[in-house]
Amino acid sequence: MQTILAVDDELSVRESYRMIFSDQYRVLVEGDAPTALNLLKEKHVDLVLLDLSMPSMTGLEFLAALEERGDTTPVIVVTASNTVETAVEAMKRGALEFVIKPFDTGSIMALVDRTLEEIRGRQELGVLREQGIAGFE
Repeated sequence: MQTILAVDDELSVRESYRMIFSDQYRVLVEGDAPTALNLLKEKHVDLVLLDLSMPSMTGLEFLAALEERGDTTPVIVVTASNTVETAVEAMKRGALEFVIKPFDTGSIMALVDRTLEEIRGRQELGVLREQGIAGFE
């Protein structure tokens, strides 16, 4: 089962993620970015859902910390901050997608499903390449 880490300082948002995704994915939640960064050192996570506006460390700082340590865990930013500058900066720092709160449950579920399916496909292709199976005709 693939694992999603939801990082948001609002308890209601974290609980929403649990309700939306727990039937299909293992869902971990953290209320602050520093704790989430530590968790990523200890546990495998397939995808991070990240808020940008949090106390102690912003989502942009979280993305910078991931980049600095070479962590390539995919991140989808989900935030109430809807400026173009913020979206561009998040994407520059490695975010795959940028979603504005409040989000539509069906849309975010489809985005997460599609993203995790792409990740799973890339991982399977990598395994095949490592095993020496080149291509398919």
